[in-house]
Formats: sequence, structure tokens, C-alpha cells
Amino acid sequence: MKTLLYFISALFVLTGCMSSKLDKFDDKMSSGEYLDAKDYALKEKKDLLWTLQAAAATNAAGEYKESNELFDKAEDMYIAARSKSNASDKMSTLATVLVNDNAVAYKGEVYDGILINTYKALNFMFLQNWDLARVELNRAYDRQRRAADFYAKEIQEQEEEARKKGFGIDVSKVMKRPELQRMSGIEAYADYVNPLVNLIEVIYLKHKGDIGDSERLRQTQNRLLAMTHSKHLQKDLSTQDAWTWVLIENGQMPRRVEWRLDFPVGIFSGLIREMDNLSIVSIAIPKLQDIPAAYNQFVVNGENVDLVSDMDKIIHAEYSRSLPGILTKALVSMAIKTIVQYQIGRAKGHTTAFFVGLLQAASTQADVRTWSAIPKNYHLAIVPSGTVKLTSRGSLLGSAETKGNSFLFFKVSRGGHVSSHALVLD
Repeated sequence: MKTLLYFISALFVLTGCMSSKLDKFDDKMSSGEYLDAKDYALKEKKDLLWTLQAAAATNAAGEYKESNELFDKAEDMYIAARSKSNASDKMSTLATVLVNDNAVAYKGEVYDGILINTYKALNFMFLQNWDLARVELNRAYDRQRRAADFYAKEIQEQEEEARKKGFGIDVSKVMKRPELQRMSGIEAYADYVNPLVNLIEVIYLKHKGDIGDSERLRQTQNRLLAMTHSKHLQKDLSTQDAWTWVLIENGQMPRRVEWRLDFPVGIFSGLIREMDNLSIVSIAIPKLQDIPAAYNQFVVNGENVDLVSDMDKIIHAEYSRSLPGILTKALVSMAIKTIVQYQIGRAKGHTTAFFVGLLQAASTQADVRTWSAIPKNYHLAIVPSGTVKLTSRGSLLGSAETKGNSFLFFKVSRGGHVSSHALVLD
């Protein structure tokens, strides 16, 4: 019994402190304390989530070699986590059923994998290792191509797990709730594409591509224009010798917060006698909460910038696609926990069943973990090289001197801290 009480207490601590740890990391990133944020992340558990946080913070600090070393470790963890069957890894044993996703390894989102390779490409560009930058861009494209298969497989695994336990869940009935319908059907860019990948490839191919890359450059730029309608990308760059590509990484992505929902028992099909005395079942799932940015509009050398990648939109769209799987998993887990509690009560008595009920309540917590170092959006300007000034609402945020064809990367944190790094392209 003491062991059970200890486990219940540990669950409350585990699920309660994750959000506060992310808050502390985010505050350091917001104030531009990127190396402190890296050190904070590295002191946490050496898992995928905190390795991603450390890698992003190190990139923001301009430590590109160390950033890629961390991204390499993160990518290995991401591949290992994604190679496991979601259902069999988390729900095949009683031990994993009695806890929540916070107690198992963070496996990352689809957009995490795409951004891992994209940031590795950016790091290699700043390290002027152009061949490896191209390898990472190809990997990012491959992840986008394979993303569409993931969600259908996840839902199928959860439904199969329910059938093994003798019941089913009508997800379409669950998704008819108005508050869930508002979160479904959200789309960002076609075919799981993040236009940031296309933009980085356009810059790469235009300045470091081979003679045989001209057709690929044309096709990639046309796809990028179709998604972004960027006026800067339509400029005639032959009118002068030297241009600077200005990429602005702005703000912070949405954070996940806990959301508790009640459903009628009728959403389950099949006989679950352990639920005979219940009319309502409750679950906890994550939902997204947008985070305001210090600045929403930017001007570079008197020209308005173009929004080229809306990460808020991408993340909401991915959440929308994953929502049926999130709900199915939460409902299956809740049903199995209820069955276990009922069976323990019959075998061990009501006192033990009561404490198992406390365990169920403690473990009914939403998984709010997320790679929170991802920005809110990315903006583009292409301007003549020389003095490049970034302003917003008439205030100067930052400036840099560029020579020749250059790439200038501005990072604007959630709190408005601005840093910049420049790279000569030829």
C-alpha cells in the first residue's frame, strides 16, 4: 500500500512540474539568454524533448557546430521513438496503462522531425559545409513525403487495442462535439509541407547549386510562390550584383495546456460491465494555446516583409489531424483503467480499489510536452546588400552590414529580444 501511495504522489509531481520546467526554459529563451537556456535544458532528463530544446537554444546562440551535435542526438532518439508501434509500446502492459503519456518517453511530432533536418541544414550553411546542408534538405523533404501515412496508422493502432479489450470507440461520434469540430479540418499547406524547407532550398540552389539544378530550382521556387505569394521572391535579382536574403524567425509556437472533457458511456460499443454504474466518463487531453508575439509586422529597409511559414498554422493543422488519435488513446486508456479498478476491487477489496481509483485520477493528466523553442512564424525580405535595418512599428529592432550575396538571419524572441547572424553566400 505504501508503494502505491508513493507512486500516486510521484505521478502528481511528475505531471505538475513539466509545465513549470517548460515555463522556465521559455522565459530564458524569451529574454535572449540562449546559452543559459541550453545549460538549463542539458541539466534536465537526457531525452528527446530536452535535447531538442538544447539544440534550438544553441542554434539561437550561434553555436552551430554544437547545435548540430545535439540535433544529431535528437534525430537518433526521434527515429528510435518513431520506429516503435505507438499502441504496442504504450498500452500492451498493465504498467503503462496505469500511467499517462507524461510518464513515458516523448516521441516528438511530425513537424519536429522536419524541423530537425531543416535546422541542421541551416547550421551546416553557417558552417559553410554546403554538401551536408543539401543532404539535410533532402532528408527534410523525405520526412514531409512520409508524414501523411502517420496519422492513419496511429488511429488504426488505437482502435485495434480497444478491440483486443472487447470494446470499440466510435471516433466519428466523439468528433461531432462542437468544440472538437472547431478544431478539426484545419489545413496549413498542402501535403504536410513547411515552406521554410522550400525557401532554404531555393537559397541553397540559387547560390550553391550545380549546373544541373536549374530545373529543380525553378520548380521549388514556383511551389514556394504558390504557397506564400511572396512579392520579394518575384523580384528580378538580375538588376544588381549583390542581394541579401533576410529571414526573420519570430515569436514562439503554441503551447499545450490540459483540457478535461466528459463523454457519455454510449460512445463505447461492446459490453463493458465494469461501467454499468457510470453514465459519464472523463478524460484529459492537450489543447493548443497561442502565445502572443512582441512584434507581428516587420519592415526591412523600408519594405514590408512576406510571411513565408506560419508555424502556428502548421501546428494547429497537425493537432487537428492527430486529434482523433489523441481522443481514441485517452478513451481506451480510461476504459482499461476503469476495468482494472473494478477487477482489483473484486479481488482485493474496496480499500485497495479506492487507492487504485486515486491512481487513476492522478494518471488522468494530459501530455503537455512540446518542443517549445519552435518559433511562431518566419518572414522573408530580399534587399540590396549593404546596411540592412529591421524595424517594427517605426522602431529599429536591429541592423547589420552585408557584402556580396548574403543570408541574414534575425531571431526575434517572444519577449522582443533581437539577435542576428550573417553569412556570405558567394
